[in-house]
Amino acid sequence: MWYVGLATEKEKGKMSKFVGLCLIILIMLIMSNATTTQQRFTKYQKIEAYEVRPGILMMPRYTSDGEVCEIGLQRLFYSTNLTKGDPGLDRLEVEQILDELVPEDERGKPSKDTVSNLIIRSGQGVALIKDYEKVSIHYISTIEPSKRKHEIKSDEIIAIVKWKQRVCR
Repeated sequence: MWYVGLATEKEKGKMSKFVGLCLIILIMLIMSNATTTQQRFTKYQKIEAYEVRPGILMMPRYTSDGEVCEIGLQRLFYSTNLTKGDPGLDRLEVEQILDELVPEDERGKPSKDTVSNLIIRSGQGVALIKDYEKVSIHYISTIEPSKRKHEIKSDEIIAIVKWKQRVCR
């Protein structure tokens, strides 16, 4: 049969049907394997994330109407291009990113409340909350004593922006 030029029309038709059947079977096998792989993760919730700077993720949450109600910034610890063990975010870089994502006009004016810049410390964790008219920004950090006397080392771990008039779903 490998002498295609010498094959009869009937043999060529059978060969075409056989090749077509093989292709259909191959496609079905590939699709069923992909479906099985995808089904493996359906029990987990998908998370939306954007890499706003190399190694820094922004993860939004939404209201039922599709408005952003909360965003979180955190370090990307692993990707195909990066493996990072240091959890720290640079405060200046976080401020620049937040200025892009939530500009001053969207934040509103700083709150005049007496606790508008609240610092909460618990063990080696510290939360700084900056309050504005429309949002509050939470900076979560770890602190640890430095090798130098009377010095404290602080690493930003997460920054969270929460909109006050929006309820996340």
